[in-house]
Amino acid sequence: MFKWVGRIFYVIFALLFVLVIGNGSGLVQQSYYNNEVLKKIHTTKDAVKNFSSLGNGYLQLEPVFNESYTDLSTKHPTNTKIDFDLSIYPLVVTQESNGKIDSESGFFFVFLLPEGKSLLDDYGIKSIGIVIESTKVSLDEKVAGTPYLQLNDTKPILTISNAEFRKTDEDKDLDFSITGLQVFAYTDNNQRYSLLNLGQTTKESNNDNVMIVPSFELTKAQLDVTDKVVNKSPEELAQNGIYHEKADLSPYYSWYWYVGLIYIVIIIIIPFFLFFRKQTFAYIRRVKQERQNKKDVEKKIEHLKQPNKEE
Repeated sequence: MFKWVGRIFYVIFALLFVLVIGNGSGLVQQSYYNNEVLKKIHTTKDAVKNFSSLGNGYLQLEPVFNESYTDLSTKHPTNTKIDFDLSIYPLVVTQESNGKIDSESGFFFVFLLPEGKSLLDDYGIKSIGIVIESTKVSLDEKVAGTPYLQLNDTKPILTISNAEFRKTDEDKDLDFSITGLQVFAYTDNNQRYSLLNLGQTTKESNNDNVMIVPSFELTKAQLDVTDKVVNKSPEELAQNGIYHEKADLSPYYSWYWYVGLIYIVIIIIIPFFLFFRKQTFAYIRRVKQERQNKKDVEKKIEHLKQPNKEE
C-alpha cells in the first residue's frame, strides 16, 4: 500500500518538474539575465541593451530621464540614507501576425545603487516601490490589473507598457504623459517610507524629509518611439539611436544538456527501479535459466551421441 502511495507521489513530482522546467529554455534565459544583465547593471547601458535583446526589443539608447539622488532619508529607525540613480529608456516590441506588424511601446525603468552598495540590505531596505501618476491612470496596487511596481536586488530593471496609461483601446492614439513619480522604501518589517516625489503625486508621503521636485513630466512623444522603429532599416535604426539585436544565448545552451540528463534520471532510470526492476530482473533470470537449460540439453544430446567406450 505505502509502496504505491510513494510511487504515485513520485509520478506527480515528475509531472510537476516537467511542467516547470520544460525543455530548459527558462534556465538558459535566467542564466543570461544573471550574467549579462545583473552582473553588468553598473554599466547601465550594457545591462538594458542585453535585457532588450533578451526580449527582441527595440531600445532607444538615449534615456528620456536620468537623474542621481543622494542622501535621501528613509525615516528608517537607524536613520538610513540612500543614494540611487533613476533612468527611463523607451522601448518598442514588435511581432508579425498574418503579414501585419503589430507593435507595443513601453519603457525600461532602471534603479541603480552606487558601486559598493549593491544590496538594498546595505540600507536596511527590502525593496523599492514605484508609483507612476499619469493623465490616464494611476499605476499603483489599488488599480485592478495593474501591479504595484517593485524593484529589488534581483530586479533592478522593470518594463512597463505604455498601454497601461490608457483606460480603453479608444485611448490608443490620444496623448498621455507621466505627470508624477513616487519612490518608496520598504523595510524588513514591511514599513513603507517615501523617498522621492517628482511632479504631481497623490500617494501620501509619510516622511518629513522626502525629497520633493515639483517640476516633472514625460510626454507620449518622449516615451513612444514607435515611429522611429517600425519599417526602418538597420541603417535608419542606427541613425535614430535605436538598438536592436537578438540575445546570443549559445554560451548557456549547456542547460539543455543538464535538463536532458535530469529527465533521463527521473523519467527512465528512477521509474525503472520503482516500477520495472523486479519484472526486468526476473525476466533476465528466466532468460538466463532458459539458455542454461538449453545448453544442458545440448550437452546431454552430445553425450548420448558419443559411442560407448566400453563397447
